[in-house]
Amino acid sequence: MVLGTTASDNLSRLYNRLDKRVSLLSGFQLTIIVLIVLPSAVIVSHYFLTEVVINYFKSISTADTVSENIENATLAVNLFSTFQIVVFVVMVLIYPPYPAPFSIEKYFVKRGFESAVSEFELVRKILYVAIPLLILFTVIEFLKPFIEQFVSEEVVAMFTENIVFYSARGFLFLTALAGLLKLVFALSRKRFRLYFAKGCLSIAKNSNDEVEKMEYVIKGLDSYNSYLKRHIKLEINDIKKIYSKITTLPSKEKLDTVNNIIKSFESADTLEPVRYLSSLHDNKTEPFLTEEPLEQKIKLQVTYAVGIIPVILTIIQSVINFSGS
Repeated sequence: MVLGTTASDNLSRLYNRLDKRVSLLSGFQLTIIVLIVLPSAVIVSHYFLTEVVINYFKSISTADTVSENIENATLAVNLFSTFQIVVFVVMVLIYPPYPAPFSIEKYFVKRGFESAVSEFELVRKILYVAIPLLILFTVIEFLKPFIEQFVSEEVVAMFTENIVFYSARGFLFLTALAGLLKLVFALSRKRFRLYFAKGCLSIAKNSNDEVEKMEYVIKGLDSYNSYLKRHIKLEINDIKKIYSKITTLPSKEKLDTVNNIIKSFESADTLEPVRYLSSLHDNKTEPFLTEEPLEQKIKLQVTYAVGIIPVILTIIQSVINFSGS
């Protein structure tokens, strides 16, 4: 029992120290470091090790120095491997579940609602680029035998069997894996959608640009609608009509409506926004809250699969290549 308590206390202190250091970085900086800088460092270190360090020791080795150079090369491999393992642990095991074990509410409050929203928006934007490119690289790799029926093997190999191709694919794989895990961990937390919605509406409240204000109001209500679907298994019926109605209101009336929506989210009652939004629902004969259509559920699952499948295929192919070697 004492040992278990001690281990728990040590883990808690470790997370607290980590939280203090991470808190020094903005959400934007942290995301750029983990999803762009670290995978780039892994790719550069791998290239430097295989193309520079190893070749250097080969070039200077003689019959008298070969044993010493092998030891030096082995040390270099171990150092670079340790660095790459540390980066992988940070990207896949530490960054995605953070801010666990702290509550998502504490994270949004500590970061600032606007900063937290910007962080997750940046993760999404990076994934919008990384996943399609990873799909492209994965498809090319799997279709090589088919492509070689129309193009010579030499031409195909020139594009697919070089350090640039494998480096780009490795970078995209690490970025997509870490980004997807980050979103999975975030969306798995019960109240994440609610606090994300509050963050979006906080941005809308402080924006003087009418288009940007509406953009974040819509993002916030979309996130809140997802929160309702998860917790009460109901969603706002035809929510896009509400967006359309708000957008086309006269300027003063629109501003008052947006401010009332924002005010409803500042309430401690998480269903207060539903009550206000129901007053904007024109068709009083239809229920305001309905079950999510099966078609929408399938569409959502397909969207998730599109992002996950290329990552899984890359892992499978890497395992096959490793086993073959």
